[in-house]
Order: sequence, then structure tokens, then C-alpha cells
Amino acid sequence: MASRKQDDPTISELDDFASSTDDDRHRVRLEHRLLKARDELRRSESDNKILHRELQLAQRQLEIALTTQDAPRAPVIRKKQKAKKNQCAAFMVGSDWHTEERVDPLTVNNRNEYSPEIFEQRVERFFVNGLRLVDIQRAGAQIDVLVLALLGDQITGYIHDEFVESNFLSPTEAIRLCQGRIISGLDYLLARGDFERIIVPCCFGNHGRTTTRRRITTGAKNSFEWLMFHTIADHFKDEKRLEFVIADGAHIYLEVYGLTVRLTHGDDIRYHGGVGGLTVPLRKAVDAWDVFKRASLSVFGHWHTLDNYGSWAVGNGSLIGFNAYALSIKARFEPPQQAFFLIDAERKRKTGAFPIFVT
Repeated sequence: MASRKQDDPTISELDDFASSTDDDRHRVRLEHRLLKARDELRRSESDNKILHRELQLAQRQLEIALTTQDAPRAPVIRKKQKAKKNQCAAFMVGSDWHTEERVDPLTVNNRNEYSPEIFEQRVERFFVNGLRLVDIQRAGAQIDVLVLALLGDQITGYIHDEFVESNFLSPTEAIRLCQGRIISGLDYLLARGDFERIIVPCCFGNHGRTTTRRRITTGAKNSFEWLMFHTIADHFKDEKRLEFVIADGAHIYLEVYGLTVRLTHGDDIRYHGGVGGLTVPLRKAVDAWDVFKRASLSVFGHWHTLDNYGSWAVGNGSLIGFNAYALSIKARFEPPQQAFFLIDAERKRKTGAFPIFVT
């Protein structure tokens, strides 16, 4: 005898169904259909949740891959065979300048103020005080190479509607002002710095974009800052002591005395508050990036907080300093400052880390 299918009715069910009216039979069919549809919907929703999680993971993996692929490589910094002192390479990190943004002192309890005029004063101090730190360190080390890392958010732009109302300048006006100050600063370093080489790695930030939403694969093509960096490089094309490395993606890698240094803006580090600050999300980001290309030291901006994470990372401060947004997210107060440190040729590690005061 053939076995009964799971969905086949029993004899008693058929008898009950036969004795029912046509309306009852129609209702039973509809109820059966409804129950079946609900069951399929529950299975579909469960499958969709799994697929959604898999899609998010794949998107994150693709984002990491895209931000690390084809990263430009700067000229290698090698140790000289004959030197009178221990050799070091100096790093000055310039990021999060927000050239045209307004900081009204009334919005931050008179702890800070910012305008294009104040920007010009602070960026001048950045170059002057940065070189002063180099000269101080030269008392005990030979420093022939400077890395001037420009890591993005040099301008604020119009990425939020309120910036259209509050910024002192449009993005193009801000880029023009910022470009002029960078050129002046490089002229100063070339004239006063006594460097054999000045390497200028440039990473675009998230604020200087031409679009409302962030782009990943086409971030460089939609960045005012990327255009500015290339314009500055063209301006100095005949200056042999200057070497520009301009990122088309998120990362730049330098080889400094055998040490691999990763430079990035820092907006790929995912942090939404919590105890411990950036340390845990930063470590997760570095571990993920190291799968694609390992680096001994990662240098980043974006978070407006100057921090030295031992020998493995440096977080840069900002030129703009504390503002109303920082107050609203309960960020800790920090004065405007930028990062300075050395890489020691003998020890092959970061050393001599100091803030560059700009106020």
C-alpha cells in the first residue's frame, strides 16, 4: 500500500470535509493557504536576516580590500652608511585643519574660537614650531629627512547642511586659502629646514568631498583635497628635495629604516563611544589592515585627539580644536595641536613624540 503524503488528509478529515458546506470548504482552503504563507514568510524573514548579515560582512571585507589595494609607495628612507650621529627621520603630521569652519566662542564656553584668520595664525605656528622641534632633536640626532604627512580634512566643506550656513568660506575658497598656506609652509621648510629630502604623503579626508554621501572606490575623484594636493605637487615639480605621494585610496605606506609605516585619514576606524576610547576599535582596524599589508606603525587623524599608542600607532590632534560638535558628543577637551615624532634608524621604532603647539 502506498504511504500517505504528509499533507494528505485523513479519512476522518475527509468525512468532516464532505459533510461541510461549500462555504466551509472554501474557508478551510483559505485558512490552509494563509497558514502556509505565514510559515513561508517566517522562513523567508529568517533567511533574509542571515543574508543581510552575510552582505554586511562582505561589504566590510570589500571596503577594507578597496582601501588597501593599490596604495602608493613613497621612496624608501634608508640609513646612511657614514653618519656622525644616530640617524632619525622626523614626522610632522598635519590633519583636521578645517580651514573655513566657524567656532563661535559662545558655543564652547569661550574655550576656543576659529576663523580663517585664526587658521592662518595656527598653520604658521604648525610649520614654525614643527621645525623648532626638529632643531631641538638635532642636538642628539642627525635628521636629514622630514616626512610632512597631510592626512585630510584640511577643509570642512559642505557635507552637512549647517556648514552651508555657518562656514566662513565655500569649499573652493577654503581650498584656495589652504593651498596657499601649505605652499608657504613648504617654502619655509625648504629655506630654513636644512633637509636633504622632504617627503609629503597626502591622504584626502571625509570632509573635503564634493558629494553629500561618502564615496569609497571613487573617493579621490570626488575630493577637493585630492585636487589641491596634486596642484601643490605641480607647483613644486622642479624642486628635487620635495617628493609627493598622493593617495588614490585610503592608505599610504612608507618604508623608513626597514620599518613599514601606514598613513591614513582615519575615518575607517569605527568607534561609537564607550569605555577605553579608540584603543579597541583601532586595534581591530589595524589587525584587519594587516591581513592585506602588515605595518609596524599606523598614523591617522580624523578623531581630533592626539594620542601615542606605544610603538604601534599615533593619533593626530586637530588645528581647529574644540567645537560645538565635540561638546555635543561629550568628547574630552583638547587644545589645538598636531603630532610630531621621530623614527630611530638604530632602534627601528618610533621615539621622541611631542605635540606641536599651534596656539
